[in-house]
Amino acid sequence: MDNVYAVIDRRDYVIDIFDNFIDALELANDCDAACIETLEDYDGDEGVVTDTYWIAEMDEPDFVKQKIYALIVGAFSVLTIPILDGDLSFFLFLMPVMIYIFFSEQYWLN
Repeated sequence: MDNVYAVIDRRDYVIDIFDNFIDALELANDCDAACIETLEDYDGDEGVVTDTYWIAEMDEPDFVKQKIYALIVGAFSVLTIPILDGDLSFFLFLMPVMIYIFFSEQYWLN
């Protein structure tokens, strides 16, 4: 099957799917979309993303910045342990969030 093109908005939702890249690009510009993803083996429900075309107004996300912020959140949660007299609740709440943001391939920062 040929490739299809999914127009993705800034909140990572699919706006529409096209067989033609030009049609996808026109809609992306009209809707102020974030990117167009090329899907292979699309079966009407999901496919394999092979390429991402970022729209000119939006730069490609800086995942290094996201990882640095995740480490800052982790350091902040460690620093709260002595402030809270050894209580680990805040630390245990923030660590899964930090780990998820650190290893996530989705861009969470604006």
